Amino acid sequence: MPTALILGASGTLGGAIARDLIARGYAVGLHYHTQADTCAALAAEAQAKGQQAVCYAADLSTPDAPVPQASGLPSGSPLPREGEGLG
Repeated sequence: MPTALILGASGTLGGAIARDLIARGYAVGLHYHTQADTCAALAAEAQAKGQQAVCYAADLSTPDAPVPQASGLPSGSPLPREGEGLG
């Protein structure tokens, strides 16, 4: 199953991109900064269609922001697993 991380998935454009990828069969990591409810609703839409979706909260406005950790997505996901970094 292909996997994608959508930054800003709780926004209008990010949400549209996420919905398109979900319709194409992608498991999705959905990033949000402050709109947890919007992200959760999008994840529920994906799950209702049989797709995996996980929300990740992260403030990406600074270089020192913590990296969201993947859990709940298929193995082989390009996202870092808990305890792993990007390097």
